Amino acid sequence: MLRSLLAGVMFLFLILSARAADDPAVQTNSTPPAAANMQDPAVGDHWTYQVTDEISGKLTATRTVLITDLSKTNVTIRFDIVGNGRSGVIVYDQSWNILSDEAFRYTPNDGTGVRLPLAVNAEWKFTNNSQNSNTGVTFRRSGSAHVTGKETVATKVGAFDAFVIESKFTERNNRAPSRFSEITQKTWYSPDLDHWVKRSLIVRQGGHIIRNDTVELTDFGRKK
Repeated sequence: MLRSLLAGVMFLFLILSARAADDPAVQTNSTPPAAANMQDPAVGDHWTYQVTDEISGKLTATRTVLITDLSKTNVTIRFDIVGNGRSGVIVYDQSWNILSDEAFRYTPNDGTGVRLPLAVNAEWKFTNNSQNSNTGVTFRRSGSAHVTGKETVATKVGAFDAFVIESKFTERNNRAPSRFSEITQKTWYSPDLDHWVKRSLIVRQGGHIIRNDTVELTDFGRKK
């Protein structure tokens, strides 16, 4: 069940939505790097994230993400986990909601993307179903998102003006609906980068925290 839950936060989520080792603080007077203006996605765009387990305090993964294909409705990316050889493909819609993540398929999508144009205090709700094509197990997710403000976030590659989106949702295994997970996700999304510069994810089961990750941008760029 955790595999499905974390698909929408791969970096948390992919996607699996990293923290720098020195945990840069939110700043209010930093200047974003000139190269940050990527906006429209293009094949060859790439991002690198570090993932930190906040429970142990350990850096658990470095993930690279590369856009490999675009259509009028979809963005296909390949992710690679540095050091262990693991890679995979995630298909998003143009708002960075996951449509498919390896064996998982989401209807209509996983709900972890953004709704443009963003504005402070904007809110939306989402519900979806997902299915593991290998096992046939299905899940039901419902939740809401709220744009709580704007912040300038300092990372290893510079500072980015970002909207802060706080999402809460519940996911249940349809075969055992009494068993469910509660997920809290916080996303710092940069319009100039057209991606998130930071994400945090907390997963609770039975009222207990079983996962607490932070994902932060460490590199990005366009195909030369």
